[in-house]
Amino acid sequence: MASCLLLASFICAVYVAMPRGHKTLKTVAVVVVKTTVGAVLAFLFTYTAELYPTIVRCLAVGSSSMVSRLASFIIPLTKQVWIPLPQILFWILAILSGLSSLRLPETLNKPLASTWETTEQQAPENKADADEAPPTAEKGGSDEAPPTAEKGGSDEAPPTAEKGGSDEAPPTTETPAKENRKVMIHPKLRSLRRKRRK
Repeated sequence: MASCLLLASFICAVYVAMPRGHKTLKTVAVVVVKTTVGAVLAFLFTYTAELYPTIVRCLAVGSSSMVSRLASFIIPLTKQVWIPLPQILFWILAILSGLSSLRLPETLNKPLASTWETTEQQAPENKADADEAPPTAEKGGSDEAPPTAEKGGSDEAPPTAEKGGSDEAPPTTETPAKENRKVMIHPKLRSLRRKRRK
């Protein structure tokens, strides 16, 4: 995407610098710019949707589309001010868009973010923090080997405790739950249930 935008901006700069007599060359430049911009638009909406979390995805894509349509409506009107101004504005916007798209994260084979927190965790700035964390985790990983052996020993004891706990815990847990249910039921409902049982 960035390469297409930067190519379009370069060709726009060349187009503005071309003399008026080269109509064929100008037509070729316009066709190449239109092709590169069409290539960007082919995947722009999909990529934009992948960048935003689910909770604002629809609003973000709609807002981006609105701004782009507004700019495409206003820029041709600047021709009345100065004839090459639309090409210059397009050139500047294409350069800015191409350079700023280089900083966007890669979304290929990555899960879509559902919340802002998930988006922040996937941000490139936070990846640098995450890259610093693995050495600590590796140290923890070397320390984890003995606890794994201990966990194996503790794994043998808890199943026995769990079996004993499961035999003892459910009756104890069920009894208070039944008592709580009786307390929480409205007296009229209790009388209705008694009538149904009889």
